[in-house]
Amino acid sequence: MWRNAAKRRMRAVCHDVGGPWDGRDVIFLAKKPIMEQTFAKTRDDIARIVRRALAEGAVTSHGEACGKNTASVAGNEE
Repeated sequence: MWRNAAKRRMRAVCHDVGGPWDGRDVIFLAKKPIMEQTFAKTRDDIARIVRRALAEGAVTSHGEACGKNTASVAGNEE
């Protein structure tokens, strides 16, 4: 099942880039193509998005993910 693999990958990426973030909710929506790119590429993309979101204050507190707390990021990344 690609969805289970995607969940495991996103959980690992989240921890690799510094998550969970205290007092923050981070929500990732993984689509099937995520399994077609390397783990390193996914990690680098997510790290860039999270850094940008935290710097821009586009993060709101209100949930749980990444094993602890999670963040909603405004805007879409390609």
